[in-house]
Amino acid sequence: SSTMTPRPLAWGRDVMVEELAQWEAPDGRAVYPAGWRVRAPEHGLDLTLRPLLADQELRLTFRYWEGAVEVRAAGGGEGDGGREVVGRGFVELTGYARGGRGAATLPRETR
Repeated sequence: SSTMTPRPLAWGRDVMVEELAQWEAPDGRAVYPAGWRVRAPEHGLDLTLRPLLADQELRLTFRYWEGAVEVRAAGGGEGDGGREVVGRGFVELTGYARGGRGAATLPRETR
């Protein structure tokens, strides 16, 4: 049985995130990333995350998007035997509402 050892990763150097798509709220007051590619090349990690349902925005006093995503990992990672791995995850996004607190966007690619 192998053991997993935690490894510190530096954002932008060891881990890169690229936005693949965007989703706009029906009222036009927020635009959220709606798909990501997450890579850690030195560790053989190449993930694609896509929302299971586009509209998972909660329109409360503080608007935010949270929801289920499908995660796919290309083969070639540590311990995956070269096969594609598919799973589920959860993402929460805040700060994307227009005219509200913390309007922001994720860069197209973070290096």
